[in-house]
Amino acid sequence: MDNKRKRKISPEQARHNEEIEILNNYLSQRRKAKRRKTILEKRLMDIREDMKHPISAVGYSPINAPTNEIGEGAASFTFRTSDCELKIYEQADQVTKDLLKVMDIMDYLDKSSDEREALELYYIDGLTWENVAEKMEVSRSQAYNLRRAGLEKLLTFKRVKEILRKYEAGEIDK
Repeated sequence: MDNKRKRKISPEQARHNEEIEILNNYLSQRRKAKRRKTILEKRLMDIREDMKHPISAVGYSPINAPTNEIGEGAASFTFRTSDCELKIYEQADQVTKDLLKVMDIMDYLDKSSDEREALELYYIDGLTWENVAEKMEVSRSQAYNLRRAGLEKLLTFKRVKEILRKYEAGEIDK
């Protein structure tokens, strides 16, 4: 039998922990969208680099001499590039929308609170917890505790809970 027993928690505490996780996911939307945008930008750079050095070792040219027809490789690169650029544009738009959502939630915290600073550095600025702690001149565990305290405070507001209920129900874009 296992000597380490899990401490039993009440259904209310279990639901509260679930709400904390939902709030964390909601606030993390911007970080995720920003990460996806960065991945797309890297992909576009790779495509453009491929255009400079195609596998066939022939320089990229949208026109095949002497027929003046667009080559299959060129069309493929052009399509891939424009598709990637469109996705980057859409992702940049999503990053902006998610930033506004996160800022709306953050406005429930006192502007000068340490909890808000920690949450903004992590969820808005996209810093790691190590960097948040360094910027705030506290330990990593203190920074993480400020995160938890900030999330706890946010959950005391009915409007925040309503936003999370809609988010969980799929009524707000995920």
